[in-house]
Amino acid sequence: MAKRERTTDLVKRAKRAGWGKWIKTEADERAVKNGCTFDVTAAERVRSFFRELLVHSKGNKFAGKPFELLDWQWEEIIGPLFGWKRADGSRRFRRGYVEIPKKNGKSTLASGISIYMLLCDDAGAEVYSCAVDKDQAAIVYDEAANMVEASADLRAALKVTRSQRTISYLPTRSKYEALASDADSSEGKNASCIIADELHAWRDSAFFDSVLYSGRAREQPLFLMVTTAGDDLQSVGGQEHAVAADVLAGTVQMEHYFSYIRSAQEKIAGDWKEPKKWYEANPCLGITIPEETLATDCKEAQESPRKEIAFRRYTLNQWVGSSEAWLSSDLWETCGQPFDEAELLGLDCWGGLDLSRTRDLSALVWVFSIGDPPIFYFLPRLYMPEDRIAEREKTDKFDYRRHVQAGRITATPGDVVDYAYIRADVLRDAEKFNVVELGYDPANAEHLANQELRLQDGIETISVAQTMVQMGPPTSELERLLKEGRVRHGGHPVLAWMAGNVAVYEDTNGSIRPIKRKSRGRIDGMVASIIGLGRCLAGGRPGSFYDHNTTEMG
Repeated sequence: MAKRERTTDLVKRAKRAGWGKWIKTEADERAVKNGCTFDVTAAERVRSFFRELLVHSKGNKFAGKPFELLDWQWEEIIGPLFGWKRADGSRRFRRGYVEIPKKNGKSTLASGISIYMLLCDDAGAEVYSCAVDKDQAAIVYDEAANMVEASADLRAALKVTRSQRTISYLPTRSKYEALASDADSSEGKNASCIIADELHAWRDSAFFDSVLYSGRAREQPLFLMVTTAGDDLQSVGGQEHAVAADVLAGTVQMEHYFSYIRSAQEKIAGDWKEPKKWYEANPCLGITIPEETLATDCKEAQESPRKEIAFRRYTLNQWVGSSEAWLSSDLWETCGQPFDEAELLGLDCWGGLDLSRTRDLSALVWVFSIGDPPIFYFLPRLYMPEDRIAEREKTDKFDYRRHVQAGRITATPGDVVDYAYIRADVLRDAEKFNVVELGYDPANAEHLANQELRLQDGIETISVAQTMVQMGPPTSELERLLKEGRVRHGGHPVLAWMAGNVAVYEDTNGSIRPIKRKSRGRIDGMVASIIGLGRCLAGGRPGSFYDHNTTEMG
């Protein structure tokens, strides 16, 4: 209690000193308690630099005008980054993460910061804008060079060499350079400021680490990451996003880490279509982005799952998976009406089996065709080795344990999937339902499906290779059936997660099939569903469904 009162006293003193408004979070309160203060003069110096020396170079509305920071740029980013000081007078924040949607001026803001750090930070400053390739790295640099050339004062002070993508300030032997993601090219740098652009696209952790630690010899280095949401939470950018989100939430205490994430938080399905969500994510909506533009984009996004993913990622700043994703969450959810497994007892069913590597998730899905025209019911069984759950939760960013406890995933003992459990489930289900046929991916299931289930247990099985010939027709048919509302998957949450992960390969004929290497996460349950649906549509007769679609089974 005494510590809390002491912190409160310090905060009150800060307010009396005129900088109390900059104490916005518990992390700020801890920083004050640890001796940090807010230097209003230092922060205002940066704002004045932008206003007096920098000139916008793009856009009909702003080109040629002074760079007057917008309120959100000043209050949420520039002020905190440059105003907060440690007890020794150096900047509090050494590492920063700024994540906002496209077209909200993040690269322009980063360019302005680069020029300030070149001119007004350390003598012998080394400023680098870094990205995955030379063209991306040049975006922040080119805008900075444009700003320099548009300002008489900066033109006189700085030397721009576009051929080498450098800007030099000779009086202090300082330089600014665009740097691509070649780990070797970052060795030996003594960076005072790094601008890591579009971090969501970074895959090379060696390059990230080399530039991250290149400023260790500096008194107050700044490593600033600017990005839009990505599609891979396991990437370098995805992992840093998780850190930044934890810092914002207060679950991780890193007082040297500045975090600003602007995104639309979806609370119910379809929220992303509401204009209020557009404003939640886009601080420049109505300023540099017309609302009617987003309205048009949103309307187009509703025509295609791929466009929806792109809209939500680039416009609403949501980490929602690959832009190559196949099914929209809305489309999948429309077929999520619950049903009782008891309703299916004694009915014909066809199965799909996808056994991944023994240490991963495996899936068995039964498909039932009921009514005329038929409604297709999916009944999934999912399996994961118990000793691998914690590891897989970290890599997949998915709460497997909760679904194991709820009975949606069977945890088999040990660190590999025990196929005996799957075999036992197939035989148990065969007593409840009339199993007409079980299709399987031969990559990992050949012995279980052919040698055990077929030869020993009498279950009719058939190999279904993961080719366009065999997987293309049922994949397209599943999409059509979902759109017609003729699928019932019961709202199974793990299957829904997998449905959102699926990316598809499309050939020149417009045929599609799932492709695991481009999918965002696990899709085993969906692969099994498609196999099962294909065998159900074939009626257990090789070639029948495929002949109907003018494609041979092969």
